[in-house]
Amino acid sequence: KVTMKYPAVWMTGEHAKGEVLSVAFAGEGQHQDTGAKMLHLAPNTSSNIVSKSVARGGGRASYRGLVQINKGAHGSRSSVKCDALLVDTISRSDTYPYVDIREDDVTMGHEATVSKV
Repeated sequence: KVTMKYPAVWMTGEHAKGEVLSVAFAGEGQHQDTGAKMLHLAPNTSSNIVSKSVARGGGRASYRGLVQINKGAHGSRSSVKCDALLVDTISRSDTYPYVDIREDDVTMGHEATVSKV
């Protein structure tokens, strides 16, 4: 059984901010497919995505995210952090980040960790 959630934030005004915190738990027979979209459409915008997941009993947790910084959105900043915890050896975690930067003067960071108990 797949459950999907992808909130989106459109930052259209200067100095707009967007933040998404995602928490998912995937148990036996489950696939939690989560993520977020951050669209920087104005100058000096900032976004932060934090994704936390736990998988056990063969469950699968996935993160799919999009950060898009359009031309003209100079001075924008974005950070993406994905942390997954696998409770056993038969569970799975995947991270599929997508970054589309169309401006030179921006700061973008992404990190992903997978830990086992």
